[in-house]
Amino acid sequence: MKSTTIASEETRSFYVKLKRSPMADWFVPELEHQVKIRKIKIPRQVAKGEFKISRFGYFNKHAWYFFNDDPVTGWLPLKSVRNNYRRLAVSAVKQPADDAQSSYATTALMLLRYAGSDVTIATLSSLFNNSQMEIPLPADFFTIIVQQAGSFKNLSNKKLRRLRKHLRRERPIMMWVGGLHGSLGTSILLTGFNKKLFFYIDPQTGTVNTIAKKQLLKRWKAANFLAISY
Repeated sequence: MKSTTIASEETRSFYVKLKRSPMADWFVPELEHQVKIRKIKIPRQVAKGEFKISRFGYFNKHAWYFFNDDPVTGWLPLKSVRNNYRRLAVSAVKQPADDAQSSYATTALMLLRYAGSDVTIATLSSLFNNSQMEIPLPADFFTIIVQQAGSFKNLSNKKLRRLRKHLRRERPIMMWVGGLHGSLGTSILLTGFNKKLFFYIDPQTGTVNTIAKKQLLKRWKAANFLAISY
């Protein structure tokens, strides 16, 4: 007999897209205690957009994502979701001052807030009080990230496929870049990717942007390929 109970857990919110196939354009409004699941067709125009995921579930030997696009909620089968699309629902924050250290502090703030921390911009800015360098290094963030997120990952000099793998784990990436806004050194927060582009938040503007892989590598190289996460 098939189980009618779903094992599920909350996850940090992120966005997915469905595969480009009519076979993927459906969802299930409810799985718990369902002997026979009821599939509902998703209009193609809606299916082309993003779905915000907040839970991961396992039901009858299949993995599912729960989405809440008020007023419609339900479960998407993992097999219908694209592997080459992910965008983390990180709240964008604009840096309070127009200087490099404020950029790094704000990027770290967004990173840790997504991890569930309530750390403040003042706490992160204080990391640079005794620093003689305008541009901090990954090691400067080691202690605060371990304290607030429970782990630290140095992703410097890693391949882009390694960064994508980390983003799939619902973990944004703080990246050092050069040449953005004419600056020699600043930071951005990578929040996702698709087949051709990466999504990132620019703390100087407080907006979500996209950048081509080639341009991202160029900006990252200018800052010695430094990147961290948790």
